[in-house]
Amino acid sequence: MSSYPLAGRPLLLSWVCPYLAICCFFPSDLGIDTGSSDLWVVSDKCITGCSSGQSAYPQASFQYSGVDAELLYGDSTTGTAASGMIGKDTVTLAGLKLQDQYFVAVNRTNTTLGEVGASGIFGLGFPVIRYV
Repeated sequence: MSSYPLAGRPLLLSWVCPYLAICCFFPSDLGIDTGSSDLWVVSDKCITGCSSGQSAYPQASFQYSGVDAELLYGDSTTGTAASGMIGKDTVTLAGLKLQDQYFVAVNRTNTTLGEVGASGIFGLGFPVIRYV
């Protein structure tokens, strides 16, 4: 868990998952989100909202599905969002290898995940709220 004070705002707490790898990419952390059930990572093609502290997923083995995603979150009044391409690659979580796992390779976001060193979202919510 990471936490830090924000000027004039309450303490922000973030739970992160350090055990996920996508193909040959090992992000430093992914934010665990119980309000969504999608998986997304910042891609090396990210052009808006990327932080230099975030690991970027190299899309060399990414298989684009031809569909894009725009993920909108209701956790703020600022309209937190992430968008990018839906595709698949091999995902490894705590030693469990999942081939052809779909996720979003994000190229635009306005989330604050980079401030806590996270490179994406690992959604653990119910499947009914998934987009991907």
